[in-house]
Amino acid sequence: LLQVDVNRQRLDEPVLVLRREDGTLLIAGEDLDRWRLRRPSTPPYEHEGRLFYPSSDLPSLKLSLDERTQTLTISADPQAFAGTVQAVTGQRYPPPVLPQPGGFFNYTLSGTRIQDTTTRNGLFEAGFFSQHGVFTSSVVAPELTRSQGWLRLDSTYAVDYPAELVSVRLGDTITRPGTWGRAVRIGGAQYGTNFSTQPGFIRSPVLQAAGSAVLPSTVDVFMNNALVQRSAVPPGPFSIQNIPVVTGSGEVRMVVRDLLGREQVITQPFYSSATLLKQGLADYSCEVGAIRNNFAVESNDYGQAVGAATYRRGITDYFTGEVRGEATRDLQAVGFSSAVRAGNFGVLSGTFAGSRSEAGVGRLLGLGVEHLSGSISVALQTQVTSPDFRQTGMEPNELPRRRQTFGTIGYAMGPLGSLSATYGIQQFRDQPQAEIATLTYSVPLGKVGNLSLTALRSYGAAGATTVFATVTIPLGELTSGTVTFDRTRDSATGATSENRTLVMQKGLPLGDGYGYRVQRRNEDLLGSYSLQTGVGTYVLAIPLGELTSGTVTFDRTRDSATGATSENRTLVMQKGLPLGDGYGYRVQRRNEDLLGSYSLQTGVGTYVLEASRPKEGPGAARVGITGGIGVVGGHPFFSRALTDSFGVVRVADYSNVRVLQDNQVVAQTDGQGYAVLPRLRSYDRNQVSIDHNDLPFDAILDRLRLDAVPYLRSGVLLEFPVHRVRAATLHVLLEDGTPLPSGALARFEGKDKQFPVALRGEAYLERPDYSAGLSGAGGRSQRIGHLLRG
Repeated sequence: LLQVDVNRQRLDEPVLVLRREDGTLLIAGEDLDRWRLRRPSTPPYEHEGRLFYPSSDLPSLKLSLDERTQTLTISADPQAFAGTVQAVTGQRYPPPVLPQPGGFFNYTLSGTRIQDTTTRNGLFEAGFFSQHGVFTSSVVAPELTRSQGWLRLDSTYAVDYPAELVSVRLGDTITRPGTWGRAVRIGGAQYGTNFSTQPGFIRSPVLQAAGSAVLPSTVDVFMNNALVQRSAVPPGPFSIQNIPVVTGSGEVRMVVRDLLGREQVITQPFYSSATLLKQGLADYSCEVGAIRNNFAVESNDYGQAVGAATYRRGITDYFTGEVRGEATRDLQAVGFSSAVRAGNFGVLSGTFAGSRSEAGVGRLLGLGVEHLSGSISVALQTQVTSPDFRQTGMEPNELPRRRQTFGTIGYAMGPLGSLSATYGIQQFRDQPQAEIATLTYSVPLGKVGNLSLTALRSYGAAGATTVFATVTIPLGELTSGTVTFDRTRDSATGATSENRTLVMQKGLPLGDGYGYRVQRRNEDLLGSYSLQTGVGTYVLAIPLGELTSGTVTFDRTRDSATGATSENRTLVMQKGLPLGDGYGYRVQRRNEDLLGSYSLQTGVGTYVLEASRPKEGPGAARVGITGGIGVVGGHPFFSRALTDSFGVVRVADYSNVRVLQDNQVVAQTDGQGYAVLPRLRSYDRNQVSIDHNDLPFDAILDRLRLDAVPYLRSGVLLEFPVHRVRAATLHVLLEDGTPLPSGALARFEGKDKQFPVALRGEAYLERPDYSAGLSGAGGRSQRIGHLLRG
């Protein structure tokens, strides 16, 4: 029996090693396996039912036997070990909790007055959810006093299957367009993949990096110089898989550091794009139903039947293919698209589609290129069609665009800012082409704010040149101010116009609070105030006066035909709503027009006040309220609008306990111990906690933090495990009048639980037993006495 050490791994285990008369050592095959050493291909020797391999058949191993300590030291080349595989572990997301039956009702009420005319309108949405899915339906009321004018918007029953990344929609839905199609509203059914049901799911290709280590080592994996994983690897070859990458080009670097402090660096360049799917992953959608016409104009105007299917698949990590087909009674179209990674340069894409309709047989061809690096980004897309090409979503008399091209290039210059240029052109068959180009430069002004300069040029008969200058200054949490000046020159007449805008605003918080917006554009004034509480959001508009500036924008436009120029100056100040209760506002002055708004957000709603005063024409005022009513776990409540998933927290019957979501205070428990969380991210981990300082001394809390993972548009009930206990605080004195020593342990006789004693003999006892004697140990066990009721 020998003590064995392989490449300084300190195995610290005795193993049986045989030795021949000529001194050759034989090692058992099972020991080689346990040490991850590869077995030789030569025939083994059998001894007492075990297979042994002579050291002469292991040329990659160097054996050294210390007879005195009976230690066998083995030095092995990295290739002598079996490889190890590790994966970068991302953030883990717990599965969503199936909801109990419940529902919600959202409302938005608004009143607007212009001169002597007053209008009242509303928007309403109802939803019902259970473990079988969620049904929602919404209605808009252009005039609340006339119910015959109310219009139904969407009515949809949705079921998600997060484990399978699949969703089903019945009712009103929107088709998935794929690469070349159009999104169309239909009434029918949709079945397809939904990656958003698993927020941590990675659909783009991931990287794998490999290396080898002679000794036990630590491997640090860096993505563009950012550490993403640190792990320990044993000697031998290893590979790190599932390395997530960022969009664009970059470099993965592995630093391997062994026990002796020696380092080796392994680098690997990469290019990643969201248009590529990792190998074997499929993304698909199938829709069937009737095309919906005149949405938000008619309630139930459904037209001809339609069917569509889109299927994308990652053939390899370098190549993603797509096929799409769509059909109606008068139209059939099918197309193929692909995206190919061109090494580490970028992604090339191509599309070909054909259609058959009453117009004939048509064709569509598209090409694209994408490159994104650390400082330079380039994208170019172009698409051409034949006159007879048709696709769903086109109007009956609409002709396809002859050609449309869009390109953009950007350059990041670090502290000097960034420069970007865009160009777009659309050539129509029955109207003049539209062509536009922009050039933008943005630079930070330190802690002061940000400066942005933009030049915009449109071509054609109505072409014009516009120059914008904007200064944005942060004024505090959710608050900002903007001053804008722009000048425009009409190409045909040469006339110029200028606008000066001042905006100051504060957005609504996530919890209760308020916000506002004040805008002045030239001589026009607009102001609004919003109040958000737990039961709704209220909006009111009022006239406002002059306000200070925060962001300044200047733009000038020149008409290419006439040489005339126009200018606009805009000043904006604003403050966004916080996550919890609070207020926001926005003040904007653009030339002589002034606009303003103020928002207040509370736990039961959001209140908004808005007003405008234009240079010409009448001013306007608007007041509005937005809120919701919900039921979760049999508990009804008033809330702000429930536009996503939501939750109800219960902290026994303790009131005025602050509730935090992602470490921000968003609510406070009511008199029954309930608090509403109106904005939870569906399928994501929402960390919910309570402030233990708000609990009384006799409250015992087992957990301070719970994770809420709700389904889409559903509610969850979170009950914190808190309960009251009878407790007593003692000041224990011994017979000689000295306090029981600090650090001593006290307990009730016959009970196992002990209570520590603090300074001056003070002790806190839970569930005191007034009938039992109290004993303590302060270096020696001794009886203290009985606890008396105070």
